[in-house]
Amino acid sequence: MKLRIGDLDGPKSEKSKMIFYILTSLVLLCGLISAIAGGVVLNFKEVIEGYMSAGAVYVVVIAGSSLALFACLGIYAVRRNHRCLMIFYLIVGLILLLIFVVAAGLFAKYAQDVDGLSRSSLAQAGDSHGTWKGGGVQGVYAQMESFACRTYQTCCEPTELFDIKEQNGAPRQCKVVQEGMPEDAAFILSDPSHPRFCPMISGVSEQLSSSQGICKLIEFAAGSGYSLEQCQQDYCQDGLEGYENFIAVSVSIYRQNMLIAGIIAACVVFFIVVQLSNLFYIIRQVRTVQPEKE
Repeated sequence: MKLRIGDLDGPKSEKSKMIFYILTSLVLLCGLISAIAGGVVLNFKEVIEGYMSAGAVYVVVIAGSSLALFACLGIYAVRRNHRCLMIFYLIVGLILLLIFVVAAGLFAKYAQDVDGLSRSSLAQAGDSHGTWKGGGVQGVYAQMESFACRTYQTCCEPTELFDIKEQNGAPRQCKVVQEGMPEDAAFILSDPSHPRFCPMISGVSEQLSSSQGICKLIEFAAGSGYSLEQCQQDYCQDGLEGYENFIAVSVSIYRQNMLIAGIIAACVVFFIVVQLSNLFYIIRQVRTVQPEKE
């Protein structure tokens, strides 16, 4: 016996197909634009120097290409009335939608909670497990904290001063522990340039951080209330307080633009829901028939 896919019935099915084609074509277009733009940028690396790392551009290229191929798969499945492929596209789409919603929720919750934390208690308790303890959501927050801390170092580290120190044979740090003195938690947290500063705050040893372009964007979004030059001047002097001020400024920028971020997220969710709802209706209309043997 051969499995035959039946045709879709009724004008409603044709309308659902047309809506799905339009929305998926937009996904395809966005994926192609991202992949092509990323490829062009990689050929002119001097353009992105200081704004975005080459690794981030590669991620954009791979994500854009994958998105375009996935959209092509969806269009092909509907055009051929291929029920299995449509179900596969629907399942993957639902998974991506869930990931997006959860990620947006976690980011919003982290931005809400991170500003009110006091990290000075880590120095008093000598705790090396970081601000966020435990696995699950706390583990995700620890990764975010590590990224924020590394970004602070990228933005505010006085590079010229550290270059001079390095030329003179000194370590690229604000402070050097005296011989015979232990490097306890209080000493480490007083020096944001210390290699263990971010791991002690976050509880993880990730090295991922943003590029200089994000630093300039933070300075621009913060307006006259924040200066990268001043942050670099006060980097060694402020210690842990400087990092907490950086977090406060970043969270303040997010809260000022929270409405815009929420509208964008809601539009993305609505777009995906409409696309997948139409695909679900199409799948329901597809009938498989197993004719009897002749």
